[in-house]
Amino acid sequence: MAITPDTSTLGIVMSIIGLVLGLVLVFSGYRLARSLAMFAGFLAGFVIGWGIGGEYAPTLGLAPLLGAIVGGVVLGIVLALVFKFAFRFAGAVVGVLAGMSVAANFAWPLWGLIAAAAVGGIVGFFVNKIAIVTWTAIVGASLAVVSAVELFYGFSGLLFTMEALSILVSTILLAAVGILSQMRSLRGEDEPPSLQGSAS
Repeated sequence: MAITPDTSTLGIVMSIIGLVLGLVLVFSGYRLARSLAMFAGFLAGFVIGWGIGGEYAPTLGLAPLLGAIVGGVVLGIVLALVFKFAFRFAGAVVGVLAGMSVAANFAWPLWGLIAAAAVGGIVGFFVNKIAIVTWTAIVGASLAVVSAVELFYGFSGLLFTMEALSILVSTILLAAVGILSQMRSLRGEDEPPSLQGSAS
């Protein structure tokens, strides 16, 4: 994917905001989702919906930007409500959206999109915490890395060699660090108070 950064003042400010929000999701996504469920749900849903809406907009006769905005807002609202009122099922919803996102990125046909969504939903339901931690780390890492690249380009004017590969590797590494960090910080939180007390 080629990045064409907006080097205006507004573009730089948006990249800084994207970097900060991305890092918050990477390292505190689960806690954010639990304590600020609607905000976290909207943010994750908007990022996912932006990609899906932009990819499938032409098939619905919409401009890619309009489709991305509509997809982002609609999925953002849906995921905000899900995170608020059905947090224990949020992993299943995240799994469904993850499957849809993968299918959209690889331009799978409709049956592949449905199958990927079903598999993602089933897996997400059974590994709710891991699904939320993983997805918030991946979404956050993607947002943070792209924003960082835009800032780097905006201030230096230099482009990365092998840009797509550099972004992919950086996103995977940052997401992995975020997943490990979140899982370590959440260790023991779901145990009964008696077990937590005996462990200390």
